[in-house]
Amino acid sequence: MEAMGGTLDVDSALGRGTTFFLRLPLNSSEAAADEIATDPAAPPPAGAGGATMLYIDDNPVNIRLMQRLLQERPQISLLTALWGSYGLELAYLHTPDLVLLDGHLPDMSGYEVMQHLGADPRTSNIPVVVVSADISSDQVRRFQNAGIDDYLSKPLSLDRLLVVLDRHFDQDPSDLDC
Repeated sequence: MEAMGGTLDVDSALGRGTTFFLRLPLNSSEAAADEIATDPAAPPPAGAGGATMLYIDDNPVNIRLMQRLLQERPQISLLTALWGSYGLELAYLHTPDLVLLDGHLPDMSGYEVMQHLGADPRTSNIPVVVVSADISSDQVRRFQNAGIDDYLSKPLSLDRLLVVLDRHFDQDPSDLDC
């Protein structure tokens, strides 16, 4: 809830009961997408350690969540793309240290993005972590056979995601402010 910019309040009185109030910002997907869009030729935002992660996901809410989550890992710069083709363009221009990839995108499948990344010498060695709601054994096996480094299911376990990021970016969690 906090990662999505929301608040939680409680109103409680003995003998009357308890009411919880959850407030989340209202934002249309189109407006959120406009805010997320970046120029592919622009350099990635500066991170303290120089590490760059590309997150390709067609859901602006997921991207916002990732942006907030990475505030806990300021050494990681984040590039984002709502389309597979745009994500490939960013990968070719910036050669990120890690790609987080949604399995289903509007213009191509995550698997097709993987094939393009693997076929290009500029991106063939970039580790890829698939993040998908599709956890069928066929889907997971297909991505594993394509050479992914990890497969995370949605809804994301934020703790698990941070462990995976720390492993890929060689971070000792005890050295980080969480």
